[in-house]
Amino acid sequence: MPSSHNEVALEPPSGVVPNLVDPASQAYVVIIVTTLGLCLATPVVMIRLYTRHFINHKLWWDDGASACHDLFHDIEIVARIGMFFTKASILLLYRRIFIVNASAKGVTWWAIWSVFWYNLLYALALVLTVSLQCVGKPAAVAERGECLNQYAVLICASVINVLSDLMILIIPVAAIWGLQMAKSKKIRLSLLFAFGSL
Repeated sequence: MPSSHNEVALEPPSGVVPNLVDPASQAYVVIIVTTLGLCLATPVVMIRLYTRHFINHKLWWDDGASACHDLFHDIEIVARIGMFFTKASILLLYRRIFIVNASAKGVTWWAIWSVFWYNLLYALALVLTVSLQCVGKPAAVAERGECLNQYAVLICASVINVLSDLMILIIPVAAIWGLQMAKSKKIRLSLLFAFGSL
């Protein structure tokens, strides 16, 4: 087993020279994609806030969460916070659309708030895990950045995200099928929400 990070685990294919001292970086791809994402998302969020404030004269919590998502969209911890605000914005929009009477706490109300708190607690857990991963570890381990199994965190975070995304997709469809309207309208509305999930 190699004892140093500069040793090769396997011999490279013929014609390939390993570069372990100064390897090529893909950081520019991340920077370009993040910049493009922010450049596309910011005007859309601004148009939404302008429309809701100046035309509809009614800002609500989902608008604020949408704006917060645009602010927190960058690094690992900040991206997790941004993802929470994105999901919170969607869930609060569902609450505004499907919960007409705030005192009536039906299945849709419980589903929306359960998924909201699930996402909030998950975001806090992940932020604390990443932030405090090297607390109490030896300095040598902390310097190498080997405090946490990043692969396990990635798999766990991915599974939790997929589950919460599925829950967010199911809520409006279940709410629509609980409404008293023609089956054809229910199908069209469900397709509309399904298209929006893409």
